[in-house]
Amino acid sequence: MKSAHRAVEKGAGWVLVGLLGAAWVVGCSGPSEPDSPAAPPHGPPTPSGDPVDATPTAGLEQYRELGMAAELSELILAALVYQGGCTDQRPSPDALIVALPTAPLRRTATEAFGALAASDSSCADPAAWRSAMRIAADRFFDFEEEIIAAGGQAVVARPAWPPGDADSDTDLTTMITAVNDRLHRALNDTGPLQSTNLWMSTQHLGHTLELRRLVATGRGPDLLIGGSSIGFAVDAARLGALAGMEAFGGSLTGASMPTQQEWLEEIRGLGVAPAVLLLPTSTHELLGCRPGRALAESADRRARVFGAVPHLEGTNQLELLLGPAASPTYPLSPAFYADLLDDGPQALDLTNRGAMDRQRRDFAPTYDDPEICDMFLDTVAELVGDQTRLGGRAIVVVMPIHPDLRSLHPDGLDGHESAFDSLRRTVLANGGTVIDQRAGFEASAFYDLVHLNRSGSGRLTDAVAAALRD
Repeated sequence: MKSAHRAVEKGAGWVLVGLLGAAWVVGCSGPSEPDSPAAPPHGPPTPSGDPVDATPTAGLEQYRELGMAAELSELILAALVYQGGCTDQRPSPDALIVALPTAPLRRTATEAFGALAASDSSCADPAAWRSAMRIAADRFFDFEEEIIAAGGQAVVARPAWPPGDADSDTDLTTMITAVNDRLHRALNDTGPLQSTNLWMSTQHLGHTLELRRLVATGRGPDLLIGGSSIGFAVDAARLGALAGMEAFGGSLTGASMPTQQEWLEEIRGLGVAPAVLLLPTSTHELLGCRPGRALAESADRRARVFGAVPHLEGTNQLELLLGPAASPTYPLSPAFYADLLDDGPQALDLTNRGAMDRQRRDFAPTYDDPEICDMFLDTVAELVGDQTRLGGRAIVVVMPIHPDLRSLHPDGLDGHESAFDSLRRTVLANGGTVIDQRAGFEASAFYDLVHLNRSGSGRLTDAVAAALRD
């Protein structure tokens, strides 16, 4: 899957390979992320009225260790994005600014928040608000540049303002949300996957952008393939070619099965109606309950954006965040997202011994007293049942797991067989199809205990393609 967002028209129609991210494992090196947003959603701190009593920290690392970077990041989100500069009840950032480790950081942060405070008086006049907030956004970009100079993560070059109409609200709001995302990453030193505090992940953001664009231009995908375990093991473009379909990659790494269900509901809300839903899982995943509300929590945060700006009341929130569906203006940089969008099997070469050792330790408690997770089966039943009731086809691929992981079960293969039987009955009872791919993959075909490497991906791609053609 050289580009996970590659989608072109072909005879059999559209295929959406929306790799929903089944259970990326704890302890796996590489793109390992929790099934939660990068920063917990919470409101801005309440002003205490206490005098500022802070001294500069020794460096950005100490600033982060003391929790100040996370607090400042949340304050920026609230003041810049939630409130859009329109409030006279903004908590003071002074203590957090004084504690910044360098004079240029303190200066540019002071200027940014000063420009934001000046915008409050212009909120009743849309043109004046746009002018004031553009100045504020530029000052926050200046602050980001100083964070990078002080040792923070460089993302990509500072984006240029879109040419054209200075009266465009969405040109402004998308740039504001972009600088918020960039500051979140620079301040908190996040990995690229969690470089946003308005979405579950940057993958979630990028896939939403592309899906909206495809639907708006009349090219809505009609096949959805879910799960990181299959996303990192199947070449989506090759799968589409073998099955006579076209593929779209949309992985949400780290998503549990309930989060996959949330993602599918969100996709349908965008106007995507997949004719085929292809979901991966494993008997190992069935033995652990992982609740998921990451997408719902991020949706709750996005529901608050620019809510204090009078003339934006009632405006579609996705347009404020991303721009028009057919021509999004959020500055999504290919350089920034390249590693996330090229998440096919080429990224998982050979075997990661260190990840396997960590996984053995992390997974061991699951097998002390392994039980089939009823919540997991209920979620599978709902996913498969909803898809079939909508007139589509639901296919569950039971993925291979490493021989060492199979042996952790006290009942050995019999324990995994019992889990498979429960899963199979659930899928068939709700009108779905099961593709059993558990057998035939030796240890050398695995990247870690639950993901295949390139040597194992070809066989899996061929097997799934054959099933799609049936």
